[in-house]
Amino acid sequence: MMRRRMLLPALAFVGVAIAAGCGAKSTGSMAPPTSAPTATPSPHVGPTAVPLPSASPQVISLAGGGYTLTFTVPPIVTGTTATMSAVLQTSLPNGTNAPQAHRVKPAVVRPLASTFNGLAYLVVSTTANVGFASAPSFSFTVPAGTIAAGQNAYLLFWDPATGSINGWVNLLGPGTVSGTTVSFPGVATGVQLAANTQYVYALAVTTQSVPTATPAPTPSPTPIATATASPAALPVYCSTEGVSASNGLTLNITDSSGLNSALVIYVQQQAQGTTGTEWMNASGVFVTTPVPLPAVCYSSTEGSGATNNPLVIPSGHAGRIYLAYASPVPASATSAPNPFAGIGAGQQPVNGVATGQAPFPYDKVEYNSTAGVIDTTQVDFMGLPLEMQAVENSMATPLPQAAASPCSAPVPTAAPFAGLPQPGTVVGVGQCGYAAIYQSLLNDANYKNLVSVLPWGNQTIDFRAISPSGSYSYTPFNYNLLGDSSVAVPSACTSLVGGSTATNGYLTCVLAQYKLHPQVFQALSSLGGNGDNDQFCISSDGSSNFIATDIGTATTCGSPAKATGGTLPTNPFKMPIALFTNAYYQSSGASGGCFYGELFNGPYGNANVGSGQVFTTADAFTLWKALTLEINYGTMFVNAPHPVESTPPSFQGTPGLFQDPASNAYAKIVHSYFDGNYAYAISYDDGFSWFSGYSISAPGAINIRVNPVPTNAPATSANPVPFPNPTCSTFTLGVGSY
Repeated sequence: MMRRRMLLPALAFVGVAIAAGCGAKSTGSMAPPTSAPTATPSPHVGPTAVPLPSASPQVISLAGGGYTLTFTVPPIVTGTTATMSAVLQTSLPNGTNAPQAHRVKPAVVRPLASTFNGLAYLVVSTTANVGFASAPSFSFTVPAGTIAAGQNAYLLFWDPATGSINGWVNLLGPGTVSGTTVSFPGVATGVQLAANTQYVYALAVTTQSVPTATPAPTPSPTPIATATASPAALPVYCSTEGVSASNGLTLNITDSSGLNSALVIYVQQQAQGTTGTEWMNASGVFVTTPVPLPAVCYSSTEGSGATNNPLVIPSGHAGRIYLAYASPVPASATSAPNPFAGIGAGQQPVNGVATGQAPFPYDKVEYNSTAGVIDTTQVDFMGLPLEMQAVENSMATPLPQAAASPCSAPVPTAAPFAGLPQPGTVVGVGQCGYAAIYQSLLNDANYKNLVSVLPWGNQTIDFRAISPSGSYSYTPFNYNLLGDSSVAVPSACTSLVGGSTATNGYLTCVLAQYKLHPQVFQALSSLGGNGDNDQFCISSDGSSNFIATDIGTATTCGSPAKATGGTLPTNPFKMPIALFTNAYYQSSGASGGCFYGELFNGPYGNANVGSGQVFTTADAFTLWKALTLEINYGTMFVNAPHPVESTPPSFQGTPGLFQDPASNAYAKIVHSYFDGNYAYAISYDDGFSWFSGYSISAPGAINIRVNPVPTNAPATSANPVPFPNPTCSTFTLGVGSY
């Protein structure tokens, strides 16, 4: 892939410095000069001790020998409280040679003309290791007549590590001369300073045009990591990040988010033999509390300065990979950022939008480090525009950086993949697809309550889109929208129900239609309910129940009913409409808690099957899942064997009557804008392999890229006051036996 041009050394505290020999690179661009302050403080004469700022920039003015210098100290972003000592002088600082040599290539020193003269020297040091996210500009005022006609001014740097060998480095120039003022532009690159180390900068002039150093960086000081994932010297805390595992599933990370924050990885797994979860530490061992794995510390991160230290999940584990951003950057150069602090075993961050709930961007990927499904998941929420590539080769390289781009009006993605994505295919959602999902949800009066924005740094980002399955506790979303009697039914079905309102809302339309036109459903085992693949004729009593008749291998309604037996105690049996409106009971039966939004969040597997449970038979549970799938996608009225879903789902009913009148807009929108239209947006997507991922037999590496986070949505944060939802519906337990 194309790498950015390497910008040169080293403004240390006040510019760019990159470690030589570590493969480092910078952002490759110069920032415009920092605007002059409206009020310049009186210059300090002689050495001055300045407390380094932690919140806002500080303008510093120094004087010495008839010269003045104004520059801006940016806030500390890594390290502890520190004081900077700074002095401006005209005498040559101790430990340096006169600026008569200039290094333009590694270890190549070229003498300069005798007319190259040092005028003033800035000497700085700090009392602790500190890092800054950016570098200031310089503005020198010199005595009149100091810079003669034909002379050019440059800013030189004395490398404290190699200056005695290679001499001075020409950092910036020629400077802009206006009267007696010489100015140099700042550089938009962060840096770190070593404690108690003398850094020297010289204002110097020459009659020659001198190239600034471009081929190779200086050994010290070193830059901090930035969100653009440019190669950088490692933060101090990376010294504790060991090799995670000798073999397993390698995580290759690319951070193109543009969030200017530290990206932290967490690897969670289902604890063996328990209902809890555990978190991987830097040694590949799973422990009870979240362990932050800073992306910059691992050589498998695109642009990291780390070597021979990939982030690897050992074989034999499955769970979730979380990607979270520290707010806004690491608090200390010696302590890894940990936005998941306080989250224990069996927990995850709250994905809501209410005040105080996970107030930082994060998202997740589901993984299996041995074999199985690896995918992004949108069932709970969307928090970052993630794209992913799973491959069998553990030596795969990270995905390339993705540049931010203007996004036009929402347009669905191109045609879907031909079948399940194959290993190596990039799946997920890009910047503009993510923005389109956000905008499309905002255009719906009900679903707009599921999205929010967040101030982050100096911008407002598209923060999080919540799936209806997880919205009921903190957003004003009517999760009963398909069974709400207070909502007018679609005009196409008013004649069926005898008016514009109905006891069970739109689902009354479904019952009325199925009474007139029964449909064949198959209890597909692939839906995860252990169904036996029998065919069922689904009709309705027109008011409160579906009626399911097992017709065995027959494929048309009216076929003879299959004989009853141990696994089929009743044939036909009723399926209460209450199971499709706003509630179901836990596996503990009537004593269990009431769960809402079941249309958007059905359980996987036979959690509710057995004596005293909601469902007596696996077929009954599987049919309920199939019906829920059809309701979610608005395909209940297609006259064909069901489930009728295409790949990916069509979200369409028969043209005219019931054409997608009230389907799950969240799932529909998410599918529309994902790569290849594949997304795991509701619980049943994986039943037909509609997920942004892979079934892979021998995973070697996962390449995950955080795409640029959109900043153009006009939404405000959602009101955290819950919608006044209906109470739990009630029904007789033991579906499949009555």
